[in-house]
Amino acid sequence: LDGDVGAMPTIPGLPPLIGALPPGCPFAPRCEVADERCSIEEPPMRWRGQHMAACFRAMLPEAAP
Repeated sequence: LDGDVGAMPTIPGLPPLIGALPPGCPFAPRCEVADERCSIEEPPMRWRGQHMAACFRAMLPEAAP
């Protein structure tokens, strides 16, 4: 990284155990914007600007920086 980027946002709670991932998105149980789809389907990795995200909401217009 070039320069100080400051603190990154965090998600409350603990990450799931790698050997016992829940169905769907592994962040869904502790994500404040997760919906029913997140608990059923695993989101694909997609480019969002210069970064990749595996989140159904990352592609919505209101998620734009």
